[in-house]
Formats: sequence, C-alpha cells, structure tokens
Amino acid sequence: MAGLWRASKSRLVQKILQAKNEQERMKLRPDNISSISEWKSFVKEKASEKIRQRSEGFKKIRKKQIPQTTGRRRLARMTEDMKKSSGKTEVPRVDVWIRAHTKKDGQPVNIQAGDTISHFHETEASVKPPKTPLTSPMSVKAIPNITKCKMLDLEGSDTVVAEGCWSSNDPNALVHHIPLGSNVVRVWVDIARQPLKFLWKVTPYMTTIEEYVGSTIAWPADRVIMFAAN
Repeated sequence: MAGLWRASKSRLVQKILQAKNEQERMKLRPDNISSISEWKSFVKEKASEKIRQRSEGFKKIRKKQIPQTTGRRRLARMTEDMKKSSGKTEVPRVDVWIRAHTKKDGQPVNIQAGDTISHFHETEASVKPPKTPLTSPMSVKAIPNITKCKMLDLEGSDTVVAEGCWSSNDPNALVHHIPLGSNVVRVWVDIARQPLKFLWKVTPYMTTIEEYVGSTIAWPADRVIMFAAN
C-alpha cells in the first residue's frame, strides 16, 4: 500500500510540474484534499525551483544508471557463489561488479557498462594498494593496515559524501583513461552518503557519487580521510 501511495504521489507531482499555469495546477487538486489553502501550499512546495532541479537530477541519474543482471539475488550471494566456483576465499570486487553487469551471453548490459568494464581491464594491474608507507600526498606510497577511507565534501566542509577503499595516489594511475595527477587519490566507492553530490571530475556517462558506487573515482587528496578497518 505504501508503494502505491508513493507512486500515486509521484504521478501527481509530475502533473503539477508539467502544468502550464496556476489555474491548471488548481484543477489537479484531489477530492480527498478539501482545503484549498493546503493544496496551494502543497503546490507551492512541489513547483518550487529546488524541487524542479531535484526532479531533473533524478531523471538524469535514472537515464545513466547501469542495471545489474542479478535480479533479486544479492551481491553477497553472488560473491559466495563465485568463491565456491573458483575455490578461492576472496573474490575481487571488480570481478563481482563485472558479473553483476554482464548478460548470460557474456555481453555487457549496456554501453556504459561495457565502457566501465573495459576501463577495469585496462587498470586491473594498478588497482591494488602499494605496500609501502604514505609520507605525503605527492608520494606514491601506501598506508600500512589502512585501506578504508572517507571522502569529504569538495566545498570545504567536514561532511562525508562517500566511504570506500583507498586504491592509489600514483599521479600516473588511471581512472577511466584519465591520469590522476598530483595531489589526487583514486578510491573505490562503497557507500554514497551524499548520493547526489557531483564528482570532482565528471565523465560523459556519470556525474554523481551514487552512480559510481562499486567503481573508482578521483578525489582530491586533502579531502580524503584514511581510517583503520575494523
């Protein structure tokens, strides 16, 4: 029932946004809303520029999403199956991501997935964290026993926009064909805390943090906080 209510509300909001004028929006008032003032308040909120921008943002995200082929099977279950079939105790998350975005005939689910998979293959040799201590953002070194990291808001606040794993700070390391450069870190995105935040470097295919969960992104070194995994 809750799903039906949300779907109905979503359709109503879309009609409000598509209405050409105030008169058309007033005609959309449902029978169960008797108060005209309440309806006007609702319309004012949903027709605001902020809501319009958010709606357009979600539309772009939905268009650019890369669908998984796992259906209801959780990635954790797929990971366990891959461990059993390979005889290994661990399976690289890249392999899991590729399996989840590949059809039964071996083809990627769409162009974006195919491009990402090709990027994975090209950078596979360099995605493992180095084994020497990190001394400065410019150095190409690792942090012992610390691979987890948090990405902070690019605007300078301490807001955590995503969490993941440190991958590399080698200026020559690639992130989807593009070298990192100085003072930049390549990280795996595991959790999007602020899903609609824009990437530091957008791509032709994806622009927000949410779209890169399960993949790598470039992030300024001074906006990345390392912490020990539990």
